[in-house]
Amino acid sequence: MPEQIRYRTPRKAELFLFRLQTKTKLVKLQSEIANALIGESAFEPDQLAEIILQTKEQFKQMEEAYQASEDGIEEKKSKFASILPNFEKFQGWANEFDLADLDRRKAIASQLISSVDVSRSGITVQLNIDYQQFLGEWIDEVIPFSMTKTA
Repeated sequence: MPEQIRYRTPRKAELFLFRLQTKTKLVKLQSEIANALIGESAFEPDQLAEIILQTKEQFKQMEEAYQASEDGIEEKKSKFASILPNFEKFQGWANEFDLADLDRRKAIASQLISSVDVSRSGITVQLNIDYQQFLGEWIDEVIPFSMTKTA
């Protein structure tokens, strides 16, 4: 039964198609062996054996690339699943801020911002918390590089 083709990435669809073509080629070559043995093929048995080995190697490489693609998708899904709760929390805070009246917005901003410096070179905003404090342990799982606080 053929696999259903529903892929989001062109690379994965390309791998699937090439894998399918290689498998079809391999089946045709293996069926040609009987004809070669009784002399009804344009190929010699040795030629077929060599081509079959090459095709099997190609198929093996495609299987590995396809599986690596599958693994990459699963990894992305798991990272997305770990990010989603925090995203929903941020979205909730943004909605709360948007729905708040002006006085409430000022109170929220005053809790998050310690100072704002305006100069000719630009605007500098100092927050009461840093990014690592804000995200806690979650940052170590999702963002592998370290972020250092600059003064």
